[in-house]
Amino acid sequence: MSYAPGAAILALVSLSSFGCSGPSGDPEPRGVERTVAAAVPSESTESEEENGDEEPQEGSESDLFRPSKRRATLAGAREATQAATAANDEAQAAAEQPPPRDLGAELRAAVGDPSPCVQGSTDSITGERLVFDVDATVTALGRVTRAVVTSSAPDEVNRCVRQRIESQVLRAPIEDAPTTIHTTIELTRRAP
Repeated sequence: MSYAPGAAILALVSLSSFGCSGPSGDPEPRGVERTVAAAVPSESTESEEENGDEEPQEGSESDLFRPSKRRATLAGAREATQAATAANDEAQAAAEQPPPRDLGAELRAAVGDPSPCVQGSTDSITGERLVFDVDATVTALGRVTRAVVTSSAPDEVNRCVRQRIESQVLRAPIEDAPTTIHTTIELTRRAP
């Protein structure tokens, strides 16, 4: 059950006016001025509240419609705790997941040194460094099904490197397969 803020004052006024009379014989409520003065804030208090200089007293009319500072502080602390917990959970999940696979590095390691493919064609290859540009298609089981190899070397060298690549099987499973791996294989030639 709730009452309007002024209801307590009216009840006090009505109770105190019964059977009370002042010196003139007119009924005069006693103690009403003190009760009303205590319930009604002074002008200086209202102006201070409007300026925000002083906190409203607990139980005042304006306090009934404002959320308490403690409730607001608790809500802010709860939100901060939830945000910190979510960030911690995300960091922990990221730490538990292994880094993504570098399929290009795996393919280069599987092919190994392509120098056997170059041995018969050393006269037609210029420069100390030979770079093979590779696009290889890999199945979910890791098998290389198709490879395209380009370089400045003769076609028979590129064909030999392609055959070496197509004979490889990478560690399964391969996610999002079939997928195409793009990588480069470098060969540094040594002077004879």
